[in-house]
Amino acid sequence: TAFFAWQIAVSIGSTMLTAAALWRCLPRGATRSTFQVPLLRSIGWFASGISAISLTVLVLTQADKVLLSRVLPLETFGYYTLAGAVANGITLLSAPVFTAFFPGFSQQVATGDVEALTRSYHLACQLVSVIVLPVAVVLALFSSEVLLLWTGSPATAGSTHGILRLLVIGTTLNSLVVLPYALQLAHGWTRLALTGNALAISVLIPAMVLLTRAYGATGAALVWALLNAGYVLIQVHFMHRRLLPREKWRWYTQDLGLPLVACLIVAGVGLYFPFRSESSAGLAFRLCL
Repeated sequence: TAFFAWQIAVSIGSTMLTAAALWRCLPRGATRSTFQVPLLRSIGWFASGISAISLTVLVLTQADKVLLSRVLPLETFGYYTLAGAVANGITLLSAPVFTAFFPGFSQQVATGDVEALTRSYHLACQLVSVIVLPVAVVLALFSSEVLLLWTGSPATAGSTHGILRLLVIGTTLNSLVVLPYALQLAHGWTRLALTGNALAISVLIPAMVLLTRAYGATGAALVWALLNAGYVLIQVHFMHRRLLPREKWRWYTQDLGLPLVACLIVAGVGLYFPFRSESSAGLAFRLCL
């Protein structure tokens, strides 16, 4: 209770300091500032769409924990949670790129500068690929070694590496569609993402229950990987039918395909040089190499 109370106190303080800093950065107006309800009404649909998307994302990312905690033995659920903690680290790599590029997307959409928007979009998508894919490919191909280095437990690594590989694949695919999602928001288009998430929820929960009962935690991780493959193959396809329609195949081949192939070739070479028993420092060095 004390921990969460302190979290709330720090959050309140952070919000107040941020508000004060923002207010001081704003230019002074000729009239006194007042609360204007029409401004909220003008963005009501967009704000409602963002809120709904946030709720569906919450369900998509947390439903597996709720379901699996009831279906799996505690030890197996612990392995799944451990693998999820490692895989979720990938999202920290793509989030800053979204934050950096989204304001530019919005400005270019507002000014109608399609050429600049196209350049920025591909640059951002390639940047995400270059940052995320090397880490993700190593985590997927050498999941057992990564877990052994982190936990120091061969038993834990042996029980978790298959789950981690699938969760890494799913989380990586999810990270790769972050910039296409930013492009949708820059156009004020929330319906595609909301519809896709709603359909995903309707499939995710029953599929996870069935596959978890059949294959354990590995089945749940497989559902996550397949779900995000659907985002890459289906949602991005429909997005580019409306937004930057001539850029779809460039996204698949140059922004995503070429970096992925390069990473697989380089990391795949390591598969021909098996990791022998060595110190933690040596194992870490080889993984980084």
